[in-house]
Amino acid sequence: MKFSNYADIERHLSASECELISFDVFDTLLQRDCTPDYLLRYLSFRVRDLLVEDGFEVLVDPMQARHDSHATACSELLIDSDDNDLTLLEWIPFWIKLLTGSSREPDAGLVRRVYELELECELGFLRPNLKMLEICRALLVRGRRMIFCSDMYLGKAAIEYF
Repeated sequence: MKFSNYADIERHLSASECELISFDVFDTLLQRDCTPDYLLRYLSFRVRDLLVEDGFEVLVDPMQARHDSHATACSELLIDSDDNDLTLLEWIPFWIKLLTGSSREPDAGLVRRVYELELECELGFLRPNLKMLEICRALLVRGRRMIFCSDMYLGKAAIEYF
């Protein structure tokens, strides 16, 4: 069920006998201080800067390379899979290769640094949705079980950390 305001959510949950309620983590429980496009553009240029600092030459638009590398990674890695998306750690190597023009697999340490930069940037723009936090606390008091889910590309460990 989708709701357009907090009063409707509270009214529904108060009247409902639901024992289990699910919430999307991003844009429901956690909100960004910017649009997703702004964050991705900001992050893409931060990754470009990191690579340049490491001595790589980056000749392509980092935002376009991010988009293209994700599509390439999906087409190569999901060909025989029931999954329909990848986590960030799975497609960062494709992004680095496209940004640097290299055909070699990037160093695992560099992949990790790019991943950690993404988490740092994401965390820097996140804030809790205090009204939803209040609703979740009220649900806990009533003994309701909650599931927090996400379709984010960051993976389970990162989402649990946030």
